[in-house]
Parts: sequence; C-alpha cells; structure tokens
Amino acid sequence: MKSKRSTRTGYEDTSRDVEALVAELERDAPPWKKLVLARSLNEMVLKLALAGIKSRHPSADEAELKRLLADITLGPELAEQAYGKAVDRDK
Repeated sequence: MKSKRSTRTGYEDTSRDVEALVAELERDAPPWKKLVLARSLNEMVLKLALAGIKSRHPSADEAELKRLLADITLGPELAEQAYGKAVDRDK
C-alpha cells in the first residue's frame, strides 16, 4: 500500500513548489488581505454549517435554523443565554 505524503495543505495533488509559493503569498500578504481571507473562510464555514443543519432539519423555519446554528457556533449554554431555549420538535 502506498503511503500518503504529508503536505502543508493536506492535498496529495499539490506539489511542494506550489505549496511553498502559496505559503510565501500568505506570509507576504498585507494585513487587510489576510482579514478579507479570514472573513471569507468564516462565511463559507457558516454556510456549510447551515446547509448541514437544513439537511438534518428540513422543516425548520429561519428562526429555528438560526438557533440551531447558534448551538454550533456558540455552544448550547451561550446560545440559550443569547436566544433562549431551543424548540424541541420531538415533543
């Protein structure tokens, strides 16, 4: 069995030269560009989390989806403090 090469990005199809170039570009990027990238990645993660919630709770309305997302992003205790008790649809 062929062992997988450990890479910085985790992608086996990315050459070390390209990884080095990406690392250099990230390192040399101005702070504002790093913040834009971080914000973009954060938005993508939230969209993915919301898509997962929608697939697990297809009948949830927007308020319920927001509350379930808060459970994931804030944790159940803080989400309850911020938004109140979650609706238990199983009862």
